[in-house]
Amino acid sequence: MVRLGFDLFEEVRYLLTQGQPAEFASIPTLDLHISLLRELIVSHELTLVEILPVPAEHRFIVCLTHDVDHPRVRYHKCDRTMFGFLYRALIGSVINFCRGRRSLRQVALNWKAAFSLPLVFAGLAKDFWNQLDRYLELEKDLASTFFVIPTKGDAGVDSHGRTRAKRASRYALADIADDLKKLLSANREIAVHGIDAWRDSAKGRDERERIQKITGTAEIGVRMHWLYFDSQAPSTA
Repeated sequence: MVRLGFDLFEEVRYLLTQGQPAEFASIPTLDLHISLLRELIVSHELTLVEILPVPAEHRFIVCLTHDVDHPRVRYHKCDRTMFGFLYRALIGSVINFCRGRRSLRQVALNWKAAFSLPLVFAGLAKDFWNQLDRYLELEKDLASTFFVIPTKGDAGVDSHGRTRAKRASRYALADIADDLKKLLSANREIAVHGIDAWRDSAKGRDERERIQKITGTAEIGVRMHWLYFDSQAPSTA
């Protein structure tokens, strides 16, 4: 029997649900707890099966994921997202160029994109926010996950119990159905970018079923939109 001066598993639970104070963010506390537990098991010569955090003979592992928040620029007309894009493209890129953070070529590309908006809305130019084919080209045969928002116009509730319209998605699943089919045919995973699944298991099931219906996939993962999570959040959707 090994006695510790604190509840190791309660500490881990707290870190996973509440998190540690921001001033200690540079300390990998959870990893230290895991390392301590492993050292105790090994030093007492207990039998165990260890699942390595990385593949054998590799130094690290990478998960390729994409949050599909704004699949098309043409879904945004005179809204916060559109004005934010125009500011960053026309003014922000010039400021960053003066600060040495952008090249002249990047500034020109941003201005070209901004001035091509009327053609994009008219269907005469490619929507430059639609980069799906580019992602597939870059990733080649690597597996990745695309998290899509299940409902259009549903802002849900934020961590303070407020509903803010700017959180709502401007696209419906039907709008990107062809994209989802292309991703599935390329063996990519489609998952839920949940709006309210973080606070309500019934909402989470509804969001999951919406994705299942359009993808025909039984196993659906979830990532919370805006990274909302607290100690009362359902462990699974």
